[in-house]
Amino acid sequence: MRRCHVYSVPLNMECMRHISHGFPGGTFINVRILSMLDDSHPFEHNFFAQISRSFPLLSRLIVRNTTPQKEKRSHQLLKLEEISSVIEYSHLVELNCIHAHIDYVEQFLSNVNTCLPCLCKLHVQYEHLVTVTENFTRNTTRMNCVKVKHITFYHEVAMARSKDFHLYFPLL
Repeated sequence: MRRCHVYSVPLNMECMRHISHGFPGGTFINVRILSMLDDSHPFEHNFFAQISRSFPLLSRLIVRNTTPQKEKRSHQLLKLEEISSVIEYSHLVELNCIHAHIDYVEQFLSNVNTCLPCLCKLHVQYEHLVTVTENFTRNTTRMNCVKVKHITFYHEVAMARSKDFHLYFPLL
């Protein structure tokens, strides 16, 4: 299924829904809430860099994509020029990856991919969070998790929160 967005410049909307991998770019300074949806093509690191540039004041991001990324950065040995391509979402306070492949949880929580200095609300599948954080012990994901004040899991899970969980999320 194809989607087409028609808008005029300047765009005054605060919310943009269902953009896909075919998003052409542009600068949308009024958009604060963005929904990304595409189950036929993966969202790669460079696309998220484009999203960061196109929506500089983005505060809430919803990622819905069950297609795995083809170019995974965190488990590769990164070259110096790749380290400098860390994407910053300076104003992002809420991230929803509940209906996303685990690769997107990795994309956002790993600080070799993305810097989230203001993230305080996270919506995620518990199993994905455990895997990506290596059971709440992985240092490369700790920085993007430390300011989180609220987590919503896809299915409420009855769990005894470990000491490591509380160190990862000290504000919960």
